[in-house]
Amino acid sequence: MEKLNDLPDLMTSVDFISFKLDDLTSSLNKCVLDVSEIRKETSSFHAQQEVLSGKVLILTKNSVAIEVYSRKNNMEISGLIEIGNEKPMALLFRFGATVGVEIYEADIGDIHHVKSSNKNNPRPLIAKSVRNLKKQMVVKAAIEYIRQWAYWTDLWHTLQPLFGIS
Repeated sequence: MEKLNDLPDLMTSVDFISFKLDDLTSSLNKCVLDVSEIRKETSSFHAQQEVLSGKVLILTKNSVAIEVYSRKNNMEISGLIEIGNEKPMALLFRFGATVGVEIYEADIGDIHHVKSSNKNNPRPLIAKSVRNLKKQMVVKAAIEYIRQWAYWTDLWHTLQPLFGIS
């Protein structure tokens, strides 16, 4: 008899659990739909990312090409020692005379120093040549000057022991 009295309570519990199970099943189905939607969005985002990555690569290449072209006539000259408050143009003229190329103010569009990465070294000089031909002449003369200097330095070091010079 007592078991029959517990039957309404048991039915109420079963109804409650059934309601909660239906609620959880509904929530689970909603979550499955949400995950499916998120996967679609993620797939779409990956496709967009690939497209954007391609565009970024193209823009980067174009930017580098533009930068290279804009610097086409630039010369960076390092290691020039400034005498007093020597102006960059005077320093460039002195460099040209040293390597054997006459440089005129009309040959240079812009000239300035840049900050040296090492405080003990002289500031590099950036000079924008008006004509690429002049830049090529200066670079070629500078390379030849360095080669000759290296040759004579090596010769000096070779001859020092022969003459007993330390």
